[in-house]
Amino acid sequence: MEKDAADGLWKTVLNIDSGEYEYRFIVDGRWIRDPNNKDYIRNEFGQENSLLIV
Repeated sequence: MEKDAADGLWKTVLNIDSGEYEYRFIVDGRWIRDPNNKDYIRNEFGQENSLLIV
């Protein structure tokens, strides 16, 4: 990810195939769900992963 100089947001562009993807962010050493994505799924450890359906 790169920090956008214009708005200060961290961004990246990915070319991915159709499907379902689970992800989380590491912020200050802590794993967190995407606060801007209301869709999530519990992983095998009982924690919440953000869910992206393409």
